Amino acid sequence: MDAQQTFAKSWDDYGVYQSGPYSFFGCTEKQGTTLEATFSLIHDSLTQQIIPDAQLGTSSRHGYSTFFKFNPKEKIIDVYQNMTIGHPVPTMTDSNETMTWAAPEFVCLNPEHEQAKLGLWVCRQKPFAMFTKTGTNLFLFCPRFWKIRDKIASPGGCPNFIAHWWGKEYGANKQIDATRFFQVMEALAFQYVPNRAEGGGRVSIGEAAGLDTLKQFNTPRNYAFYATSMLRLTPFRESVMSLAFADKEPIQ
Repeated sequence: MDAQQTFAKSWDDYGVYQSGPYSFFGCTEKQGTTLEATFSLIHDSLTQQIIPDAQLGTSSRHGYSTFFKFNPKEKIIDVYQNMTIGHPVPTMTDSNETMTWAAPEFVCLNPEHEQAKLGLWVCRQKPFAMFTKTGTNLFLFCPRFWKIRDKIASPGGCPNFIAHWWGKEYGANKQIDATRFFQVMEALAFQYVPNRAEGGGRVSIGEAAGLDTLKQFNTPRNYAFYATSMLRLTPFRESVMSLAFADKEPIQ
């Protein structure tokens, strides 16, 4: 067993849950069942809606051209297909001396767990909902993540795609990136997008639509915007921060 697996599995006593290829460690029963439901929704939406729509490429009327312009659909679909199977990603051992491959793993940070202290300190530095342990396959959920609830938006609250392109006036839903679904999608895209944009590409929905073709392909948030807008999801609480995922916070 390598060092990274030891880190995740050291949380076994606090509860381990599973959804398809993804494991969740250190979670309460409520957190575990919430994650199982969220990841089940992600898998079903990928296989039944997102990938089939992406196969239409620029003929899609759900925002493919908005978020990917003229990128070959095969390359976009590869990223989403990797999400459905939890394709192993490179991860360094704690000693940073060797590299192994493993599916992304997730940890719930709860204050009653001794191992969570350092992670919770990171959560308090900025309003993160989740972050990654740099150079690994590990993602950690902050307490803020559990305060977010998703709902189906009203028609006027959805991004408006006119002739395949995003319209700047898209109603009340200005924070689809603050949904639980979006945050997990962005985290998965962060692992699977080739030649990822520096810093993960911290862009708003309008900025994501305005990126050039290559930058759209390399920006994880574009994949999450495309998927989340297709499902018409919005947060219950509009006050939730949109900087939901941090990729530059190493835990030693």
